[in-house]
Amino acid sequence: MPRLHHTQQKAYLRRLLDAYGALEEFQAWDFGVNEDGFRQPGLYLVTRTVRPRVTQDHEGSEYELTFVTRDPAIAQWSGSQLGHLAGAAETVRRSGVTGTARRPLTEGRFRMPDLEVLSGEGEEMFDHALEYDAGYKQKDVREKLRDFAAGLHYQSVIWGTSVRGRVGRIAGWIEDEQRKGQLPGLKRAQVLYAPYWTEKETKFRHSTRPSGVTLTF
Repeated sequence: MPRLHHTQQKAYLRRLLDAYGALEEFQAWDFGVNEDGFRQPGLYLVTRTVRPRVTQDHEGSEYELTFVTRDPAIAQWSGSQLGHLAGAAETVRRSGVTGTARRPLTEGRFRMPDLEVLSGEGEEMFDHALEYDAGYKQKDVREKLRDFAAGLHYQSVIWGTSVRGRVGRIAGWIEDEQRKGQLPGLKRAQVLYAPYWTEKETKFRHSTRPSGVTLTF
């Protein structure tokens, strides 16, 4: 993105935080925020110990991460909760979908996605349900997918995960649900490996496992 004036940087960071709730500090730079964006009142920077890969529980799987938010209530959240917000934001960034992201306000009998993203216009407009995977069991993933497609009538699902090995697995579950006719109206699904923290392990950089799968129906 083009370099923004310092006042534009501040406004840009505020818009990001209003949409996503919180970002990891260095992740904000990946979004195009620079030091000017952080030079403003009303920001809360909080550090938490986080285990971002939800399926791992061993030495070296924890990180000290700093998150930024504008919401004093969110600033009190746990590391896993803050990481979930940052993960959802990272999924949007890596999806390549451009549009308006917002946290759904409506609650009912169906499970709501973490975010909804509106992209395109006119007949080309898509409403995407975006979920950041928290290590859900297969049953929960399938139920969420059904709620998003059959219950809430989203045309597209974007599913992010902090574990690269889950990308192909979740994509397979989506295809299976579609074959069974459980996802009526779903036209597109995208499953993405979306680490919001700094990835240092070279073994993951060179993994042969897919970092993203796109399905069209």
